[in-house]
Amino acid sequence: RRKVWEYHLDYIQRHNLEADRGVHSYFLGVNEFADMPNKEFVQRMNGYRMRQGPSPDASLYLPPSNVGDLPDTVDWRTKGYVTPIKNQGQCGSCWS
Repeated sequence: RRKVWEYHLDYIQRHNLEADRGVHSYFLGVNEFADMPNKEFVQRMNGYRMRQGPSPDASLYLPPSNVGDLPDTVDWRTKGYVTPIKNQGQCGSCWS
């Protein structure tokens, strides 16, 4: 596990140096998965299987007709609606 962690740390540091130079638009960081081989991570975190067919409680979606003019974009960060990442266990969507 230590060798895997060292490899990932080196990868993160190289990536972040490139991000400082504008090569990437985002930075990486060490988290609880840094010592996990990629294959193990995928097996653990990418196991979601979507249900096939309609849900028994599915309903028909009708778009609202009273929304008026909406802006083309909204930056939810400026509205105070963006919260820190929450670990949702094996769901994996919280890390996307």
